[in-house]
Amino acid sequence: LFCSLPLIEKLNWLTMTSKSQDEGIMEKGDIVERAVNAAFAEIKEYAPQEFQKLQADLLMFETLIKAAREAAEEEVILANEFGTKEPQDIAESLLKHVSKDRVEMIKTGLQVPTYQLDLSSSKPEGTYTVDITRHGKEFMKSLELDTTLAIESTSFIQIASIVIEAVLLALRVVGIDVDVSERAIANTVRKTMQIIFLSSMLLRAVQALREAVSGGSAWEIGKAIFNLISEIYKAGILWKIVKGLCSDMSTGDWIKIAATVSATIVAAIAIGGGRSLIAKIVLALKSADKFLKKFEKLNELSALKK
Repeated sequence: LFCSLPLIEKLNWLTMTSKSQDEGIMEKGDIVERAVNAAFAEIKEYAPQEFQKLQADLLMFETLIKAAREAAEEEVILANEFGTKEPQDIAESLLKHVSKDRVEMIKTGLQVPTYQLDLSSSKPEGTYTVDITRHGKEFMKSLELDTTLAIESTSFIQIASIVIEAVLLALRVVGIDVDVSERAIANTVRKTMQIIFLSSMLLRAVQALREAVSGGSAWEIGKAIFNLISEIYKAGILWKIVKGLCSDMSTGDWIKIAATVSATIVAAIAIGGGRSLIAKIVLALKSADKFLKKFEKLNELSALKK
């Protein structure tokens, strides 16, 4: 069973299916079932205690299977809708298959802020200070950017917010609206920063997104965000972030959310090269000013090191 495969073999399968999609090797039904199995493989790998409990709760197990399968099936249907060309009217195309409320949720997918960084210079010698706020209130203590280490640490804080908001976007594009508490955000930020520091793949994905934001088209930015979400998934970080963000929820609820998003990402990678997810992300980019400004802050921080 796919659930019993180690992570490296699952990633090899994802690579194989992504490369073979144009050759028609994978049947769509196979993609859905593989996506469902992948979601449960991840429960077993990243939440082993919860997986044991699920095995004893047949009703919850069936509920999770249903949610993961529906998510994967929707992705297959939307991949067919968006075909191989950039869509002219994304919202209109989506409305053929999902509700108006879902489309509105997708549009606001990048309007779920974690926190905001603001740089200021008030001292004669030109030393900068960064204020970190959430909803206009202090979220972390202000930092003096008086050393290269302080600047780099602040950059990691900003990158963590980008990664977490990418996951929040992934939740909303599959129809999940999560009310995240400040405590949950704070705990998730700390864990995410530790992970980012050790992951060169994630840092490269963020850098690619940063370059796309600097001069790419909306579709290129959307593709870069999708690639970042894919790297978050492949690195096994998605589950940790979702668990952190949903720490105020019941075990069943947060696992259902993670399984649904996982199944969607696996299906998206396997068919259409993620085109339908990219289209949803592009739709969200139309109202993503605060998210995109995070990259301006990264550029400002980089300039301070020169």
